[in-house]
Amino acid sequence: MDRDHVFTEPSDEQLAAHDAENLQSVLTHLRDNPTDDAECFLEVKVSMSALAKMQLRSIQEKTSLQAVLTESLRRDGLS
Repeated sequence: MDRDHVFTEPSDEQLAAHDAENLQSVLTHLRDNPTDDAECFLEVKVSMSALAKMQLRSIQEKTSLQAVLTESLRRDGLS
């Protein structure tokens, strides 16, 4: 073992850059292989006011809460 080598933890910036690269690779793979793009579950905590607004829109648009959320993600270019 090399005693001169000292392990240093990667910085937050290095970790974020690595995570971003990995996510970009995943998105590229899914774009190139759409059959691999499976649905998944996402558990999210939101404020009661945000939930109430989504539920109200769901009632007004006569659609599901999931459809309201999916449309919001689509409008922001995330879906």
